[in-house]
Amino acid sequence: MSLRVSLLSVSERPRFFALSEEAGTLFVQEHWCRVYGDALRIAGLWQGADLIGGFVFTETRMKGIRAWITPPFAPHCGLFFKETESENQSKINSFRKRVLREIGGFLEDSGPAFVKLEWPHSITDVQPLLWQGMEISPKYTYVITLSEPEETLRKNVDPKVRGLLDPGELLLDTQARPAELMAIVQRTFQKKSLSTNEHTAAALVEQAYAGNRLIATLVRRGDEIQGAFVCVHDSHTCYYLFGHTVDACEKNTGHAGLWHCIQQARMRGLQAFDFEGSMIPGVEHFFRSFGGRQVPYFQLTAGNRWIRLLWQLFRK
Repeated sequence: MSLRVSLLSVSERPRFFALSEEAGTLFVQEHWCRVYGDALRIAGLWQGADLIGGFVFTETRMKGIRAWITPPFAPHCGLFFKETESENQSKINSFRKRVLREIGGFLEDSGPAFVKLEWPHSITDVQPLLWQGMEISPKYTYVITLSEPEETLRKNVDPKVRGLLDPGELLLDTQARPAELMAIVQRTFQKKSLSTNEHTAAALVEQAYAGNRLIATLVRRGDEIQGAFVCVHDSHTCYYLFGHTVDACEKNTGHAGLWHCIQQARMRGLQAFDFEGSMIPGVEHFFRSFGGRQVPYFQLTAGNRWIRLLWQLFRK
């Protein structure tokens, strides 16, 4: 049966969200997606008349140029789809290539002048996109398997920082409300000139808090706040969203605060903790020190090749 990809109308979105609640990650579920408002676009994957999956992105303007990008604060576009019912590995591989080929065709035919999308790390075969002339770049995250015994998790941590996991005199507050957390985290946005996304970040934290999908730690020493770490989760995985440590914080603030989030995720019965990755060397080293398994994923850039080249230059 033929496959096709199309932008979903408002009336078609409930079908997508019902499917994503069953088979997708947090980043394609309705409670998360509604935060993006009118900027959100949903590409549905159809097999005949059946909606079998899809992915999301936001439409924006970059230097005045219309663009489709991974939604802010999401690690990827959330692509998911129902697999073929065949148990034959060759047919399974072929079906997955057909899916990516249809997505590539959709981006070529319907996409704007610039497209930048990250794919979930479950998508390992991007050959059809490469064959269509799209640029694919590797990125990396670290994932901790939370079903391991706590002793094993601690042993996996870099011995040089293992002692920093213990809070010592720090107070680890897990009851902080979103406004308290954002009052600290917004300093990171100010440093990185991300003020335009500050409202979106606050709204995502509020909706996660309301839906009991928020895991966060506010780190204090006496009356002084040392830092804040914010995570969100679905039924399977906890994702590190963002955090901040003050300039004069205690040495163990970062490791103790984030380790406490990992422990909370484990106590909630989640299967994995995903650091959401970073290509910044200092941040990557910090994430790596927690002993997770390195997992590659892919970033796609497509559209006008001259605009893609300019984006590469501006990014450096």
